[in-house]
Amino acid sequence: MPFARLLASAGLVLIVACNHARGRTDRGAVHQLDQATQYLPTPDTLRYKWHVSFWIYYVRGRDTLGQPDTFRGRESRYFRAAPGGLEARIRLEPESGDSVLEDNILTVDPSGRVLLINGRLPSETGDLSVDRLPRLPSPLVPLAPGLEWTDTVSVAARQPWGPTYLEVRRRYHVVRLVDSLGTRVAVIAGEGEMRLRRGAWHDSTKGWVWWQEVAGPVQDTTYFDERGGQIVGSFDVGELLGTGAVGPIGSGIVPSALRFTNRLTRVQ
Repeated sequence: MPFARLLASAGLVLIVACNHARGRTDRGAVHQLDQATQYLPTPDTLRYKWHVSFWIYYVRGRDTLGQPDTFRGRESRYFRAAPGGLEARIRLEPESGDSVLEDNILTVDPSGRVLLINGRLPSETGDLSVDRLPRLPSPLVPLAPGLEWTDTVSVAARQPWGPTYLEVRRRYHVVRLVDSLGTRVAVIAGEGEMRLRRGAWHDSTKGWVWWQEVAGPVQDTTYFDERGGQIVGSFDVGELLGTGAVGPIGSGIVPSALRFTNRLTRVQ
């Protein structure tokens, strides 16, 4: 979630793109690249470490059900050219390496918009991988300090136990560009609002389910290698409040919440 803390320096406002993107640069200086910033094929598999802390809880009277939890793991990404964009294989596994949490092939456009998940439309599955990659401006432009754009990710589906949906509206801006060891990294801050309804079988033999319908603010920071066309790290945080239930389908609805932080760091 795949979610702005620093503000770019105020300066002269220049329109550098249409369709939700605009730039604000100091003294009119515009950063130029040979090509617009975009996701690119990777010569090798990229490897990351991830760390997720979250707390899902339900409130029943004076009791709070649920407790904070933390997971660590590894993630690999390999992007190759494909008709109309890129094909990305993204694999997640826990730190122990004894299982696979996710192994998907995403078809994405150069801005990071997910078009297909394992050959199927996101709307056919409701897969939250539709929000796996932070999206760059569309149409593509070179990133410059102060550049701003907005984006909306949404998907909905119906599962045997009930409906699911995800909708995230974000406002992005480029905080700064950092040149280091032949790499230029764009620091991109985002903030917005997430609406989420999700759940799963708690005990399918008894017809028990758990679900949440929550909403709230999300913030994220992405470090994007402009020359390599890939993420080198990211951090996001959110606090979503709403309602939910645990038990047989139709169980009483109670207050519920989801709090999370998610850190991704490239190691190779």
